[in-house]
Amino acid sequence: MNTFERQHGRSGIKTAALLLLALICFGPVTLHGASYTIFNMQDFSSQELRMQAFSLNDDSELEIDIIGARHRDSDQMYALGWILDSKTREVVWSMSEEATRRLEEDRKLRRYNGTIYLDRGEYEAYYFAGNPLQMLTDFHLKGDIEGLGDLLGIVGDALDSEFSKDGTIYSNQMKRFKFQLASFENNFRVKGDEPPVLPNQVISLVRPRNLSDERAVFMVTGSAFVRVYAIGEYSESNDVFMDGAKIINARTREKVWAMERWNTDWGGGALKNRCFHDEIRLEPGDYIVYYWTDESHTFDDWNGTPPYDPFFYGVTLAASSSEIADRIKPSDIDERKKTIVQITKVTDDVNLARDFQLKRDMTVNVYAIGEGRKGYMYDYGWIKNAENDETVWIMREDQTDHAGGAAKNRVFDGILELERGNYTLRYKTDGSHSYGSWNSAQPSDSRNYGITLFAYEEDFNPDLVEVGPLKVLGGPSETTTTYEFQFQVPPAPDPQKIRELMEQQREITRVYLDELSDLRRELRESAKDLENIEELRQDMEELKKEYAEDMKELKAEFDREQIEFENKELEIQMKMLRQELDNLDNKNFIEVHPSSESSDFIVRIGGVGNNANLKTTFKLDRPNRVRIHALGEGVNGRMYDYGWITDKNSGAVIWEMTYMKTEHAGGALKNRLYDGVIMLDKGTYEVYYVTDDSHSYAEWNDYAPPEPIDWGISLRFEK
Repeated sequence: MNTFERQHGRSGIKTAALLLLALICFGPVTLHGASYTIFNMQDFSSQELRMQAFSLNDDSELEIDIIGARHRDSDQMYALGWILDSKTREVVWSMSEEATRRLEEDRKLRRYNGTIYLDRGEYEAYYFAGNPLQMLTDFHLKGDIEGLGDLLGIVGDALDSEFSKDGTIYSNQMKRFKFQLASFENNFRVKGDEPPVLPNQVISLVRPRNLSDERAVFMVTGSAFVRVYAIGEYSESNDVFMDGAKIINARTREKVWAMERWNTDWGGGALKNRCFHDEIRLEPGDYIVYYWTDESHTFDDWNGTPPYDPFFYGVTLAASSSEIADRIKPSDIDERKKTIVQITKVTDDVNLARDFQLKRDMTVNVYAIGEGRKGYMYDYGWIKNAENDETVWIMREDQTDHAGGAAKNRVFDGILELERGNYTLRYKTDGSHSYGSWNSAQPSDSRNYGITLFAYEEDFNPDLVEVGPLKVLGGPSETTTTYEFQFQVPPAPDPQKIRELMEQQREITRVYLDELSDLRRELRESAKDLENIEELRQDMEELKKEYAEDMKELKAEFDREQIEFENKELEIQMKMLRQELDNLDNKNFIEVHPSSESSDFIVRIGGVGNNANLKTTFKLDRPNRVRIHALGEGVNGRMYDYGWITDKNSGAVIWEMTYMKTEHAGGALKNRLYDGVIMLDKGTYEVYYVTDDSHSYAEWNDYAPPEPIDWGISLRFEK
């Protein structure tokens, strides 16, 4: 027999059946029989979230009278109430469009007036007085500028004329918002509105602000089942958690748990709210729990309906018992104090290096944040052995995790073994989205954008490391840049004016891109004999001035309309063209050094452009181990830009750069690298390097490798 049957018997069931019939035929019935008020929420402010806790001494029949509101042409509520079970954190009742009736005076207002049945226990009631205008301003337009038309259509539908008249209609709605709960018996107790706490709670990173990066370090002294309660924001289009949580092993840096789409459920409210509520097993050790947020939709700053349990927005860890709780303690590990070397807060268009020396073998923690997607890294770091120029580690997109913020923010946090010796830490960025110049949501740990090496050992001695100054190498990076346009919708834009301004911007963009295309074509033709370069430089500068004047005038128009304006696409294209002009001086160089083992290189062919067929000769006075470093282009088992070595006397091929001998070099997948050692006898040799008609130094049709100037082949003595 259920709670209702125990209280009312069979006659109560008949009464309930008649009530249900009345609800179906006539809508909710006002009973007016509950004379004991538990709470009466009203007089809300815009976007206010209010909570009231209460307890029931017995199983009870309660009466609810609530008025909320839903979006036009949608069943989604923007002002609504609900009730949670304080122990289980489960929703026991919530307001919905289908269970309410529309009020005659306003088509958006919805009302429920009826009874519910709750078991004895502890409860929390919530009401959110959402403002539809404030919940429509968080748009990120990703892709090309043509997508703005779709956005304007959405905004035009959403900005009802009645809401744009000084907010009068919404103010009138707020006056009607209410949530009243009453009991037929005086069997309840009203509690305070203090934020709830889980039983045996040990760690809580909740109610974060925008752009937060919170963490807590703890140790587990014995095997323990830990209750993880995490609520965050999931982006369906990017397949990442914009607000999310994870736990890693502080020693090994391995991820032991994280919020994922598959292991979370809908958290109530906006569809993007996701919740994980389950136990995980942690073995003895040190751990770090993280919680990060992007620039919107956090506690007290919702741009959609909040989740059902908003005070737990974030991540909370609780033990299954007080005994287990005693096994979880704060840890004194500070993984950020043992810095060996770092390059951080990296800005656009830089190529940075920092030399360092390890005086003994070391285990290091590599912590790198950059930009990448779909297999490519645009901002990334790597480590080179300064003694043999070998790349010992490089940041690859498929080995990274989401770093918070935009999906393209990537982080690597792992362990690397380095032998005693000299190394160079490197970091390179493209022309957009870097520290202080984000074109999308920034990573949660934005201050460490770049690469840092931390000592893994507990007994790290700083005297065992020598670090050189930061060096800027080779000017801007040589990667093709993708562009993301971010448009922030103002509270009450004029859609027609926006369309006119965007049409002007599209036309200006088209004209200048055509001119840039003509300049690039002239550059390709002139590059063959290096003539007319100075004239092209002057044309480029003149085009830059004209563009700046036109953009200044157009931006003033945007400012007058209070519309955020960005047009980085042309600026990026101009940077790339100026870079191509600058790169011509380094094209197709060949260096041959005496056969002295004290020389850095025996032969170096680099900066190789399209349609090249280069050859040089070198001589060895005795047998030697030679390191070959070759960069080229290869697809589906075939090489298109590659090198080989022949014996000059016999013509026999001694070594050839084949696809099977190479590995991915970073950047585009077709960038291939060979870095290995061969034995060469005493004699005279010829080194060849050839390219096809596309994708080479300064003429990339896809993403460049980390060291573009090395496109070619180099030989050096292996020491």
